[in-house]
Amino acid sequence: MAISDRTYRMVRFLLTTCLTLATVDATEPIALIDGRSPQPWRIVNDGVMGGQSQSRLSLREDYYQFKGYLSLANNGGFASVRSQ
Repeated sequence: MAISDRTYRMVRFLLTTCLTLATVDATEPIALIDGRSPQPWRIVNDGVMGGQSQSRLSLREDYYQFKGYLSLANNGGFASVRSQ
């Protein structure tokens, strides 16, 4: 089954965008959730698939700080925080 040229270009664009964003050094905090949230939070990294990314979630005064290292080694490349 062949994919169309349009689909191929879209996939290539999305992959390029994702890889570019993955290499950006995020030095400014981005507010996504705050410390008042009643749900428990957990990190999920690419280690579940053999990747080497590392991250942590820390409770600060009134917010959570998500911090880590994103590695593309071993076909990895994601670090996330999820509510339970």
